Amino acid sequence: MWLTADEIEALALSLSVASRSVLLSLPFAVLLAWVLTRRQFVGRTVLDAFVHLPLVHERAGRSAAGSNVRSASNSFLPATAPRWPPR
Repeated sequence: MWLTADEIEALALSLSVASRSVLLSLPFAVLLAWVLTRRQFVGRTVLDAFVHLPLVHERAGRSAAGSNVRSASNSFLPATAPRWPPR
């Protein structure tokens, strides 16, 4: 299965954007993590909660297309997966 020129261009653009976003955000993320673990300051708890919000928010990590749609059992399993515990 070979990719067309348009598909290769789209893949290259996606990899370029992803690489740049990681390279630009990583220094800030490491600095913020260091500050939150090593320093005490007013508002630290609020900043820590703000940083952790995407990890605990219900819709965090879902794509716009909804590739991680939850099933009826409210898990990230496919909707065709058997429920546990069974009813």
